[in-house]
Amino acid sequence: MTTYRQRHETFRIILAGAVLIAGSLAVAAEERKKVWPSPEWPSARPAEVGLDVSELKEAERYALSAGGSGMIVWHGKVVLRWGDQNKRYDIKSATKSFGATMLGVAIKDGKIELDAPARRFHPTLGVPPTSNETTGWLDEITVLHLATQTAGFEKPGGYEKMIFVPGTKWANSDGGPNWLAECVTLAYKRDVDDIRESPALDIITLLEGQGADVRYHDPNVPGLNHEGKGYRSVALTPDEVQHADCVMIVTDHTDVDYDMVSRTAKSVVDTRNVLGRA
Repeated sequence: MTTYRQRHETFRIILAGAVLIAGSLAVAAEERKKVWPSPEWPSARPAEVGLDVSELKEAERYALSAGGSGMIVWHGKVVLRWGDQNKRYDIKSATKSFGATMLGVAIKDGKIELDAPARRFHPTLGVPPTSNETTGWLDEITVLHLATQTAGFEKPGGYEKMIFVPGTKWANSDGGPNWLAECVTLAYKRDVDDIRESPALDIITLLEGQGADVRYHDPNVPGLNHEGKGYRSVALTPDEVQHADCVMIVTDHTDVDYDMVSRTAKSVVDTRNVLGRA
């Protein structure tokens, strides 16, 4: 629930994503520093784990012939590193193999279905460019279309215009896989307690910058620390919702009574189109 003053009036806002302010908030800032891989990854000398130093050096020379950076891990320990471990590289279509692997994992985890409309997971899929909205095709795109290069997006990287009706042709595209990657990413924000890259954190900062007293509800995140301040998830009750001037849905967790929110709230900002899908 957020309360802020404007023209000497007090407004209470509930940001609901997980409902109320946010959706997948949690994990203190300290926890975010422990993301794998990290500089603290355990290391070992090659001889300690039975590896040939000369062969490792040969592998290093081969890797460096093409530039870049990397590491060799053996039984969970780093035995060799080269290059800048913090540098990011444009590896172009090599990412498609990673994307396909993660799509398979998401299907196995029950997070995504091939025949499902892609906009179920990404409500603004296909925009930009805004011209795609006028085609009337965006709601027809399925996850399978994105995965099999039949969604209809142009070839260049980035967010591209649509050039044919989804499912009617095949065309090699970078635009489609880009949207697929976003769908998989967003699918994992639902019903999890991982707040990395969560827009809810930015929303908290912006609202509190305007004097808001922020509360949140998230069935997966009982508490969190953000910018030195502690928050606890509040119970999502009709009374809590009714006394808010606005409810914002930031993450569409499944274990939330959206019907109650819709019936009870004075105003709802639905960033996930969850009420439109109800």
